[in-house]
Amino acid sequence: MTSSIEKTDRNLPEGIINQLIELDLKGFSEWDSGKFADAEKTFLEELEIIRKKEKEEKRAIHKGASFYNLAISLAYKGKMDEAIIYFLQAYVEDTLGVDYGQEDEADGAPAFRVLRYLFRLRIDVILEINKHVFAIKQKGQWKNAVDPLVILKQVETSLGLKLSEVSTWVKVIPEKFTPKMPLGFPQPWEHRVFIGGAYRNSESMKALYKIKDAVRRKDFRYIPIMGLDVYVDKEIHHRTLLLLHTCKWAIFEVTFPAGQLMEIERSLDYETRLLILYKKENSDIPESVSSMTRTIPQRRATFRGYKTIEDIPSIIAEFLPRFEDAGKNGNS
Repeated sequence: MTSSIEKTDRNLPEGIINQLIELDLKGFSEWDSGKFADAEKTFLEELEIIRKKEKEEKRAIHKGASFYNLAISLAYKGKMDEAIIYFLQAYVEDTLGVDYGQEDEADGAPAFRVLRYLFRLRIDVILEINKHVFAIKQKGQWKNAVDPLVILKQVETSLGLKLSEVSTWVKVIPEKFTPKMPLGFPQPWEHRVFIGGAYRNSESMKALYKIKDAVRRKDFRYIPIMGLDVYVDKEIHHRTLLLLHTCKWAIFEVTFPAGQLMEIERSLDYETRLLILYKKENSDIPESVSSMTRTIPQRRATFRGYKTIEDIPSIIAEFLPRFEDAGKNGNS
């Protein structure tokens, strides 16, 4: 369908983008640390910033990501009914963010996938949301569609449902919502960055979380992959090798020797682009790096030392290419 109604500007204002990025990173870090109540507060703060800006600019601004991240935080806490309502608001925001007549394009966004494939949201709810959003755009009310709850209440009335009983809107309520992703390959190979190191060493873990944060800061579309973030029940080392095989990029911290040395050597078979990090006391590569690792061709691996973990983000920013170039050969 060719749109005859001009798309309204729901983009985030430049003035708050950096502030929201910092809050996103803070919230993600709180997820990693299991501080889900803190993450809930962080993403609520994000929403308040956007809502304040909506009042100032007298227009609706896209809030889908903030609603989604808040929903995830609540689901981690086990507050499933509240989480579903925020996932629904995220989906409404996504339908408001696409062209007139293309509301089903929002079905490719994360909120839809969680609602439809995890919670098994009723299809009539989805269709009704699309119908009401379509009508809003058609009536010239698009710019002022600030509160997705208004649309959900219209859906509630149309279908004879109750938001206070939102569990009846879905067919499945997961008993557990874990921050650990299932073992699998949900993103393209060239988007995934494996992070390896000594998971049982506290000093190593500080560096690994700094690496993870730096990957996200390079571009949110890169996906940091750590063995600790994946739910496995047994054969952990074998599973980490499988994970490594799903990543084009790999960053290993080797100051503290562990199973990562075997993973580095195996990565030669996987066409993985390697960054090998180590804490340097001088200009030499530490003896903890195996002789085989040292002989990896320079076109396949980059060796970089750091004095403190605060040096790590700039090294990773240089190593990873622009996201748009990630699928090309080489790493530049």
